[in-house]
Amino acid sequence: MRPDALFPLYAALTTLPGVGPKVAPLVEKVCGGALVRDVALTVPTGVIDRRYRPTIVEAEPGRLSTLQVSVDAHEPGMGSRPYRVRVSDESGFLTLVFFNPNRKYLESRLPVGEVRLIVGEVAEKYNMRQMVHPSRIMTLDDPEADMGFAPVYPGTAGLSPRTLAKVCAAAATRAAGLPEWIDPGLLAREKWLDFATALARAHAPEEADDATPQAPFRRRLGYDELFARQLALQLAAEARKRVPGRRLTGDGRFTGRLLATLPYAPTGAQNRAFDDIASDMGKAAPMLRLLQGDVGSGKTLVAAWAIARAAEAGMQSALMAPTDLLARQHFASLAPLMAGAGLTLALLTGKDKASAKRAVLVGLADGTIHAVCGTHALFQDAVNFADLGFIVVDEQHRFGVNDRRRLIDKGLHPHVLAMSATPIPRTLALAVYGDLDVSLLDEKPPGRAPVDTRALPLERIDEVVAAVARSIQKDDRVYWVCPLVDESEDLEASAATERYAD
Repeated sequence: MRPDALFPLYAALTTLPGVGPKVAPLVEKVCGGALVRDVALTVPTGVIDRRYRPTIVEAEPGRLSTLQVSVDAHEPGMGSRPYRVRVSDESGFLTLVFFNPNRKYLESRLPVGEVRLIVGEVAEKYNMRQMVHPSRIMTLDDPEADMGFAPVYPGTAGLSPRTLAKVCAAAATRAAGLPEWIDPGLLAREKWLDFATALARAHAPEEADDATPQAPFRRRLGYDELFARQLALQLAAEARKRVPGRRLTGDGRFTGRLLATLPYAPTGAQNRAFDDIASDMGKAAPMLRLLQGDVGSGKTLVAAWAIARAAEAGMQSALMAPTDLLARQHFASLAPLMAGAGLTLALLTGKDKASAKRAVLVGLADGTIHAVCGTHALFQDAVNFADLGFIVVDEQHRFGVNDRRRLIDKGLHPHVLAMSATPIPRTLALAVYGDLDVSLLDEKPPGRAPVDTRALPLERIDEVVAAVARSIQKDDRVYWVCPLVDESEDLEASAATERYAD
C-alpha cells in the first residue's frame, strides 16, 4: 500500500553510510525510531556560528572561535593533571586542555608539525591563553573546514555530534525525488521550497537563524507535519466510522434513578453532553468523544450518566485513571451515584489486596459488577469482562494510544468517552484530538464557590501563608500544590515536604 517513492525513507537506518551495529542503537535513541525517515526528520535544535576566525591573540575570551594553528608539542599530564597540547600561529601560543583523554586519539588527531583548525572558546588563565576540550578538530581539507554554520542536534553518550550530523544529512538525501503534495498556490504564496530541498536545507544551515521556527524552510516542514497529522486524523475518524459496533439504547430505568437522587438539576452543558453521548451510543459505529471541562464543571456526573445508559443496554463499563489516587477519588465520587441508580461499582488497582482483586475479577467476568474504576491494572491479561460496552478514560492525554487500545480490546468495539480538565480551545482540540468528537462543559453546577485566582511573587510568601492560616481558622479547605514532593538539587522549585514543614 506504500508508494514506491517512500521506500528509501522507510528503510532501516542501518542502510545509511556509517551506521553499523554499534552506532545504530545510539542514533535510534536520539531520533526516536529505527527508520531512515526518523533520522531525516530529526532536524537541528540550534546553529553554531563558526564564521569568527581570529588569530590566537585576537580571539575574544568566551566567544566561539575557529583558529588555524600549528601543533607544537604534546604534554601528557601526570596523575590528576590534564593532558595539554601546545599550538601556535603567527600571533602567539595557545594550550589545548583535555581531561581524561585517549592519548592515542589525540596524537592521531593532533600530530606534531601539522596544521589544524580547532573550534572552541578561548580563555585567559595565569596570563596564558587556553582552550578546554575543543568542540571540533579538523584538517584544512575537511569537508566542514569552510562551513560557516554548523547544525546542533540532540545528543547521547557515545555518539559524537559530527557522526550524527553526517547521518542526518545522509538521511535527508533519501527524500530526493518525492512528488510535491502541497497545493501549488500555497507553495507559491508562501515562497516555500519543495519538501526534499527544505529538508536538506534544515540539515545544512546557512544563517544564524536557520534553526528557528520562523525560517521559511522550517515553516514549510512544520506545515507538512500539521497537514500530515490532520490527514491521518481524518482517515482514522473515517475508518472508525466504518467499524461495526453495537447500538446501545436505554429505557431510562437507571439514568432516571440516578438523576432523581441528585439534590440539584444538571446544567445545560451537562444535558447537552447527555444528548451527545446518547446519540453516539445509538449509532452502529463506536463512539469516541472527548468531554472537556474545568475542575468542578460536572464531568463525573456525565460519566456516571453514560455508565448508567450502558447498563440499560446490558453492557458493563470501565473508567481508567492514570494514577491509583485518582482512580480511588473517582470510585468515591461515583459510588453514591451508582448506588442511587441501583448499579454495582468496583475498584481495581495495582495496590489492591489479592483477595479483593480476586472478587472483582470474578464479578467482572460473570457480569455481576456493572462498572469498575481502575488504573492500568484494567487491561492486564487476568481481567476479563462479561460484556464490556463502554469505557471512560480520564486525563486521556496521559495515556498512550496503545494503552487505550489494550482496554478497548477487552470488549467488542466498545464506545469510548475521554475526559480532560486541561483547557483546550476548540481549534486546538480539533488539531490535537481530531479523531474525537468534542463535548464542552462550559457551565458550573449551582452552588459552586467562585474561584479567586491571584499571582504573587515568591518574596510575598509570608502573605500567602497568612491567608492560608485565615482560611483554616474559618474551617475552609486549602490546597497547596507544589511542583515537587521533596527538595531537588537539580530543580529550583518548591517541594511539598518543605512547605508542610514551614
